[in-house]
Amino acid sequence: MICGSMGNESAGKPESESIPVNALVSKLQRAITSGRSSRFEMDSVDRYVRDAFFTRVTSLYRKIEPLKGEASHEAERNNLRRLSSIISELSQAMKVVQDGGYVSLVGRRGRVNPALVNRLLDVDSELFTTLDALDRSLLKYSKARATPRGGLRNFAGSISEAQELIDKRKRIVGTGPGF
Repeated sequence: MICGSMGNESAGKPESESIPVNALVSKLQRAITSGRSSRFEMDSVDRYVRDAFFTRVTSLYRKIEPLKGEASHEAERNNLRRLSSIISELSQAMKVVQDGGYVSLVGRRGRVNPALVNRLLDVDSELFTTLDALDRSLLKYSKARATPRGGLRNFAGSISEAQELIDKRKRIVGTGPGF
């Protein structure tokens, strides 16, 4: 789930890239299996997720910005501006959520609720899948220079799905360790 889908392929790798993905997966598996983890371990997972998320958002911005200038119709430019604005709101929502994350699920004496860790992992996996699909769609759109079937509403649908996933993430994180 967390492995390949959240890797950062950018040249300027953030500090969390120095932690091998396998080590992060191992930490999560151990937490799910044993019901125990440390705040330090879960904080490293949070940093990785945060950096990977913002790398995806940056990639989306980099694809949208040139399209706005190249758009041939005002309606298309407006839709791209709206999409850019929605992505910005999504980014802000994730910043708020990042104040708590996997680390917020660590209770006294390092106890974690494996079900909550697993649910958060599933939500994050879905979120990255959605952002990657949106990224691929924008890439196709920019190469074809034609509005995709269903117009830019498809992009807004993906953004809406990502927002719902961030809201789910807020609810899980707000639950706390569950002890």
